[in-house]
Amino acid sequence: MSSNKNLEQSPESQSVRNSIRHQSLNQSVHEFSGYKEKMQDLMLPNVEFVDPQNFKKQNECIVCSIEFTQTNRQHHCRMCGNSCCGVCSQKTINKNRVCDICYMKASQITAEKKRTKFLQTLKESAKKLRKHIEQAEKKKQELQEERDAQKDKSQIDLKVIEKETEDYRLKYSQKTQDKCLYEQEVEEIKMKISELNSLKEQIQQEYQEKEQEIRAYDTNLYLRDQELNDKKTQLQRLRQQKEELENMSNRIEQNPELAEEINIPEPIQPILQEQSQQQWYNTNIDIDEIMYGNTDNSKDSTTLIKQEQPQQQPKKQEVKKPNKPNKPKENDETEDEDKYKCIIF
Repeated sequence: MSSNKNLEQSPESQSVRNSIRHQSLNQSVHEFSGYKEKMQDLMLPNVEFVDPQNFKKQNECIVCSIEFTQTNRQHHCRMCGNSCCGVCSQKTINKNRVCDICYMKASQITAEKKRTKFLQTLKESAKKLRKHIEQAEKKKQELQEERDAQKDKSQIDLKVIEKETEDYRLKYSQKTQDKCLYEQEVEEIKMKISELNSLKEQIQQEYQEKEQEIRAYDTNLYLRDQELNDKKTQLQRLRQQKEELENMSNRIEQNPELAEEINIPEPIQPILQEQSQQQWYNTNIDIDEIMYGNTDNSKDSTTLIKQEQPQQQPKKQEVKKPNKPNKPKENDETEDEDKYKCIIF
């Protein structure tokens, strides 16, 4: 195949193929060579091929008139039996090698058969189309007559509808007037309802304010009760501390040498405890959750709690070596409790 390609591209073969003698034939061959991929194998029914014994031995290709050499091999067409080169016998019919001339003739015959068949089909389609056109014309005439009759009927129905519409219009005007009256009554009722709703909202607002005041009172009462308990606890601790100091003073009186070894600290713990308690009171406290078990988060108790001012107690002076023991008095304790009660309430 490579030798055939080189031969086809040689200047001698190109000059022979482009000669005047083979110009028309080469033109037809080149036209069919363009369809090499599409019409490589042509399948035709009832085709007779030449027996290999009847092949003709010729010195040149019957298509392009190129002499056969060792590089340009000789092939034979299976339809006409003539000798042809490899370039001019690339196509096949029913998978048999044929020359371009026989392939072109067979293709023309096939195309003619297809054209004749197509024309016959086209004529039959034209006849059917004429029948359809005639039927369509008849149908059109029938529809035209039916449309005219329907038009006359529609005009009569339109007049009847116009009369009925006039009656409905009168009734509608009366209904419209009644509707206007009803709408006025509805508006009046809506005004009354809006007034009642505003009054209801006002009452609800007053109720909420009263409820908030009650909640604030309960909260403050609860906090003051807690503060009173804390004060009692603090007072009890102070009493204990007082007793301890008195015991220490007695021990110092009995043994003065211990005074240098014992350091009496300043009582700062009660003040710090009071400040921490006051800070705890100022945090978010829900009185309903504490007193009644209510966990409703919709109410904010922090707005109801009154911030209590921390009441700082004066610092006690450092105890110096007392000469005489101090005994606790019940009257002083009762006076302290009354004092705290007066401060809280």
